[in-house]
Amino acid sequence: WWREEHDLHHAVPNSFDENGIYDKQANEDIWCQNERILKFFKCFHHKYLIKFQHILFVPIILLFARHGIMVDCYKDERRPVELLGLILHISWLYYVLKLCTYPLLTYFIAGLYQSLLGLQLVSNHYYNDWEPIEKVGELSFPERQIKVNVNVANSPYTDWFYGGLQFHNEHHCFPKMPRYNLRFISED
Repeated sequence: WWREEHDLHHAVPNSFDENGIYDKQANEDIWCQNERILKFFKCFHHKYLIKFQHILFVPIILLFARHGIMVDCYKDERRPVELLGLILHISWLYYVLKLCTYPLLTYFIAGLYQSLLGLQLVSNHYYNDWEPIEKVGELSFPERQIKVNVNVANSPYTDWFYGGLQFHNEHHCFPKMPRYNLRFISED
């Protein structure tokens, strides 16, 4: 998944060609980020969800982002180790929730908490321009990354929560840099 989608996402974010959205990680079912890519949304639910995306987007992210991330991570994986990881995750989750007095409420609150990270990640990209893949090379790599990514301001005390991804410009320019160094680059 990382090699197939995330490296491409870092190379050409917010881009499309005649066949569709080039950056597969930015292809969300519930949000059309730009009128230039509206023609690629063809599922039956798109005409309903996208028409009301300004109302539905935040509640859908808060309620379902965790599940969407999990489905995206596991839907294309066919390796036994990935299936084992999923089984271990579900088993651990079941065990932890079994210890709780209110397991459904605990799961719901934990899902909301994790969805805040999903909301932050979505806001890093969806605000900015979309370009045809042919035009992506008109800017240098760092200029393009700065143009299509947004940093999210936060306190250094909450860096642990975002894992460094609040510094999305720096993350896209230096994707292999350890997250704990991103704040120092951002401050320079």
